[in-house]
Amino acid sequence: MTKDGDTLTLDGLHIDGPGANSVGPAGLRQLVEQLGRQQGAKQVVVNGGARTTGTDIGRAPSFTIKVGSQ
Repeated sequence: MTKDGDTLTLDGLHIDGPGANSVGPAGLRQLVEQLGRQQGAKQVVVNGGARTTGTDIGRAPSFTIKVGSQ
């Protein structure tokens, strides 16, 4: 986790839960946005770790969440 100005970057983020889609996209967005608020960021860039299960094994997802954009 690094912060540069108002951008928080999470490199290699990997989440494992109790089962497929237990957190889901909406839950992940909420978690990332809450962390961004706690860190005083306006956006959070997530560079995920390589997938170890499910579809697209080996792919590393990346996305950006604007904090407070809902």
